[in-house]
Order: sequence, then C-alpha cells, then structure tokens
Amino acid sequence: EGHYAYANLTLVLYPGDKTHYITIEVVRPSESDRLKWTDPDPLQEAPPARFNDIVQTMQDYLNIAGDLAIKGQFPDKPIHCSGYHCIFGFDHPKLKPFEALLRDGARRNVPLIMKVLHDKYSERRVAAIYLVGEWRDNPQYNINTVLPYVDDPDSAVRNAAIRVIGGTLFKAKQCHVDVAPFIRLLRSPQGTDRNKSLFVLLAEAKKDPAVRKLLRQQAYASLKELAALKQPNNHDVAVKLIKMI
Repeated sequence: EGHYAYANLTLVLYPGDKTHYITIEVVRPSESDRLKWTDPDPLQEAPPARFNDIVQTMQDYLNIAGDLAIKGQFPDKPIHCSGYHCIFGFDHPKLKPFEALLRDGARRNVPLIMKVLHDKYSERRVAAIYLVGEWRDNPQYNINTVLPYVDDPDSAVRNAAIRVIGGTLFKAKQCHVDVAPFIRLLRSPQGTDRNKSLFVLLAEAKKDPAVRKLLRQQAYASLKELAALKQPNNHDVAVKLIKMI
C-alpha cells in the first residue's frame, strides 16, 4: 500500500527479556541507494552436501548454539573467548567439545579459511569469518582480513564480519579500523548492519577524538534517526554515541 521499493520485518529477542522487538524496515523509491544492502537472493542454493573440514565444524557449532539461544538455554553470564571473538562461547555442555576443535582447527587451516572467504555459498563465508575471530596471533590482521566482507552482498556475511571486527576492537584496544564503511551502513535497511556498525563506531569513538569529530560531521543525522527507534540494539548504542560526540 505504501508503494515502497523494499519492505521487511525483523524480530529480535534478548536474553532474559520476554518482550518481542519487531522493526518494520522500509525503503522509499527515492532512497534507491539503500537497496544495495538488501539480500539479492533470499532463497540462495545451499551446499549440495556436508564438507569434512573445519568450516563445517564451525557451521555445526553455530547451528547447535543458535538452537540453544532460541530455547533460552544459555547461562546469564559474560561469554569467554579464547580468541579475539566468539559468538556464543563454549560454557554450555553441548558446545564445550567445540572449543578445542575450533581453536586448534582455525590455527591449522589458515589457507582453507582464506579460500572459503571467497566461497559462493554465503553460509560457508559466514563460518570462515567466525574462524578468523579464533586466530590469536595478530588482531589487526584479523580485522584487515574480514574488512572487505563488510560490503558483502549477503547480510549474514556482513553481520559476521562487522561482529568480528567490533568484538576484536573492544578486546584488542591497540587495533583500529576505517570507520567510513560503518557510517554508511547506518543507513542500511538491515537492523543487523546497523547494530553491529554502531558497536564498531562506539569502540573507535572511545579511542579517538578524530573519530568523534567525524561522527559529528557525517553520522549525526543517522544517529538521531536510530536513537528515535524503540529497537534496543539500535536505540541504546545510538544514544551512547550521541552523548559521546
């Protein structure tokens, strides 16, 4: 009825919060530049069979952990990561066996992981990005490795890349990243693009007065729009950034 160029619904559940937060995402015809962030093929073909490699192991971990998260079976405590980023941790008994497998497998299979980052299957690219987060030698190299995937055509891949970058920035205080792509992503019609980009911008704004100045100049209007939302993962961090700048 609104003649929008794009429309979608996103639902977010937070641990310990029984409220369902739904965001209605729309792109007006006059905002065609925002369409580049919509998934081109939501029915993308899945891999024909399971792979017998460390990337498949990460996919198995993500599937099991995601199911546990939906069922609310995670303990309410901080997640511990042996690398610079992990999405669910390994405290749950069903996830504990994966800790050594992923930590050691990520270190032993660097050439494979780098190859799969270019895989045609987005779920394989997602898993490879999370494996980069398990590398422990050079956090700046981890950030630089996944930075190109902030512009991936698939929103799940972008989400993984931005998440690994944000988590690494908060854990490795000496690291930095160019904030320009993340300022642009504040206009994305994907809530996962926006909330993870806000997290990256918060990490860099805390460290660098030049970033705070850039946010005042280039991101203030977007931050005000996000602060007006009721979706906590957009509203809360946007408010923090506005207060900071």
